[in-house]
Amino acid sequence: MNSSIQITVLAGIVGILSLLCRKSAPTFQYWLWSIVVVRLCVPVRIPLLPTGRSDAGTLVNGFAGTFASAFGSSAEKAVMAFTGTPALMQFTPQRANLLAVAWFSVTLLLLLALVIRVYYSYRILRKSTLLGRADLQVILDDLRRKMKIVRPVQLYYSNLDINDGPSLFGIFKPRILLPRSIAETWSAEEIRPILIHELVHVKRFDPLLNWIQGIVQTVYFFHPLVWLINGKIRSLREESCDDLSVLYLDHKSKRYSECLYNAIQESTRGAAWRMVEAGFAERKNSLARRIVRILDKQYEVKVKIGVRSAAVLVMIGIAGFTISCDTLVGVGEVESTVKHKTVPVVKGQEDIVVSVIHDTVFVFDKQIPMDELESTLASVMNELSLTRVTVKYTEDASQEMTDYVYKCAFNAGARSIVTEKIVSN
Repeated sequence: MNSSIQITVLAGIVGILSLLCRKSAPTFQYWLWSIVVVRLCVPVRIPLLPTGRSDAGTLVNGFAGTFASAFGSSAEKAVMAFTGTPALMQFTPQRANLLAVAWFSVTLLLLLALVIRVYYSYRILRKSTLLGRADLQVILDDLRRKMKIVRPVQLYYSNLDINDGPSLFGIFKPRILLPRSIAETWSAEEIRPILIHELVHVKRFDPLLNWIQGIVQTVYFFHPLVWLINGKIRSLREESCDDLSVLYLDHKSKRYSECLYNAIQESTRGAAWRMVEAGFAERKNSLARRIVRILDKQYEVKVKIGVRSAAVLVMIGIAGFTISCDTLVGVGEVESTVKHKTVPVVKGQEDIVVSVIHDTVFVFDKQIPMDELESTLASVMNELSLTRVTVKYTEDASQEMTDYVYKCAFNAGARSIVTEKIVSN
C-alpha cells in the first residue's frame, strides 16, 4: 500500500474516532493523534542503490507514488496538460533524479530553518542567568517531589528585553526560562502555575515528541495532512497540560487562567509558554482559546485514560504499524493466472522481475503481450503482496519500451522501481 495512502487512511480513522470521542480527555486525544506521527517514523521501504542507470532515481522512485497520491489527480492532469503523457510515466530514472534533487533540496532547507530556530533559542538560554530566588527554588523542588520527577530542573531568567514568554529547554536536563519581567516582579505564588505547567511538560517528555514532530514535518513537507496533524497534536498537548496543571493547582482553574492571561500581557512578541526544544511557540490566539476553555462553566479536569480508551489506543497503534509493513510470504511456488496466461511466481521474492529484451517483455521469464503487462503485474503484486519491481534491460532495449514498463508498473501499484542492465557474456 502506498505510504501516502496509508497516512491518509490512518489519519481518517483517527479523525473519525476523535470526532466520536470528542468529549474524552485531551490526553486520550493527544495520544490518539500521536499514533499517526509514530507511524510516520516507520521508514518507507527503500532498496539499496543498484549499479546501472537508475542512480539517485532508484532511491526516489520509492517516493514517487507518495508524491503522486499526495497531490491527487489534479497533479496528474497538470502533467498531462504540459506533456501529453500520464503523470506516473514521468518518473523514469532520469526524471526521478530531478525529483530527488527537489526533495532533498527542500528537506535540507527546512532542516536548516529548524536548526536556526533551535540555535536562536539556545542562544537566548546561553545569555540567560541562573535564577537565585530561594522562594522559587523551594516551590520548584516541592513540585518536583509531588510530581515524582527525578531529573533536576534549573530555573533561569532572560537578560534580553525580548519576551517570548516562559519557555522549556532540554529533555534529560530540563531548564525553565522565565522572562526578566516575570522573574523580577511576580511573587512566588504568582509564578507557581507557570512552574507547574512547565514541569508537566518535563514529566511527560513532551520536548522529545516535539523534536520528532519537527523532523517528521520536515521529511513529509509535501503532505498537507502532516502539517494539520502536527498542529492538532500541539493544541491537544497544551490542553492536556492545562488539565494536569489545574489538577496540581488543587483545581483552582480561575487562578490558572489568570496566570495565562497575565503571561499574554507580559509577552512582547505574541508568543508565550512555548516549548522551545524544537523552536515552536504558543500564539496569543491559542492562549486565548485555552483561557476560554478553562473558564467555561462546563469545564472539568479530565486527565485519566480509562481501560477502554487504552485498548482503543493499542488497537489503533497495532493497525497503524500493520499497514506500514510489507506482508511476509513463505517460500514455495504458486501460479498466477492472468487472461489465461500462466506466470510462474516464487513466494519469498523481494520484488517482481520484468525483463526487457529488445522489444519483448518477460515477467519471471514468461513472455507477456504488451497489452496484458499492466494487468499481469497487478495480479502478481496482489498475489505476493510486493511493491517493488526490478526492470532488467538489454543494450538494445528501446527507451520507449522501458518507459512503457515504468508506466505499467506504477499503474499496477509499484512503490519503487529498480533498473539493472543485462550484461551479455
